[in-house]
Amino acid sequence: MRIATLILALILVIPLTVQSCAITGLSAVAGMEKQSGGGAMGILVALLWVVGAAFALGKPTVSVVVFLLAGMFAFIGASTGYGDLEIWGGVSVVFAALCLMGRREVAHQK
Repeated sequence: MRIATLILALILVIPLTVQSCAITGLSAVAGMEKQSGGGAMGILVALLWVVGAAFALGKPTVSVVVFLLAGMFAFIGASTGYGDLEIWGGVSVVFAALCLMGRREVAHQK
């Protein structure tokens, strides 16, 4: 599970980052500051995903906490009008669950 989480998080962070950067830039140009803040929140979520993926193999407990934080920030950011953050928040919670299963794998190996 830990390797799958690592690979999926690193693959899905690309569209999340591109989408969040596009929302941030285009909202700033259009003068929609509320949605621009949601895009910035999406960039924060993407950075947290990279950190969570980095710890997925060695320290899955840290990854659980980081992915749950990313999910929390995504759900907060979704209230700004950037509705796709709800989806990314759900994916963050799934990643946290996968890392929790990976934590159990590590415990059984010892």
